[in-house]
Amino acid sequence: MTKTRATYEDIYTTAYERGYHRDPMTTVSGALIPLIRYTPGIRFDSVLDVGCSRGMVVKGFADEGKHSVGVDVSKLAVEYCRQQRLDVVQASVTDLPYNDNSFDMVITTDVLEHLYPEDVDKAVSEIVRVTGKYTGHTIYPYKDQNKRSPEYFKGFFDQPHLTRQGIQWWREKFESLGCRVILDMGINNTLVFEVPSE
Repeated sequence: MTKTRATYEDIYTTAYERGYHRDPMTTVSGALIPLIRYTPGIRFDSVLDVGCSRGMVVKGFADEGKHSVGVDVSKLAVEYCRQQRLDVVQASVTDLPYNDNSFDMVITTDVLEHLYPEDVDKAVSEIVRVTGKYTGHTIYPYKDQNKRSPEYFKGFFDQPHLTRQGIQWWREKFESLGCRVILDMGINNTLVFEVPSE
């Protein structure tokens, strides 16, 4: 008999209950955010942060006057964001609750490597679908270095980075859907794409 796979909602809500990302300043967006803010030619008025955690990036862009939205699978992360009056909904990258081309920019930071390998293609497709102009990603291709991960994810897995692939592998996933890379910062595991226009 095959064991039923735990849902992302169950995994990450439990992890947050155990203290995962307890610090509201937790983010690995240090490489990606300055790139999409300050690279000449990249202009966007709306942004979706997928896997927004406690909403630091959502708040930052909202404070700049952009239409800034977040999604996260953890109901606790979403509740925290809503207490901060941020526009955040509970959803998975594999099923984003938005129409095609809803945002000028869709980003993820330290999210895609947390997917089960069989969900990667659907997630990339969903990101491209809801993006009108650009999409940017920081993807850590190695084993998670957080020493408390076995505690946070006990009962699910020891290691939350389930898809550990190099940045070129991820680049090819987006390019296969017609995305054109405009920034490849492989040293920081960061990519920014222009999405195909209809």
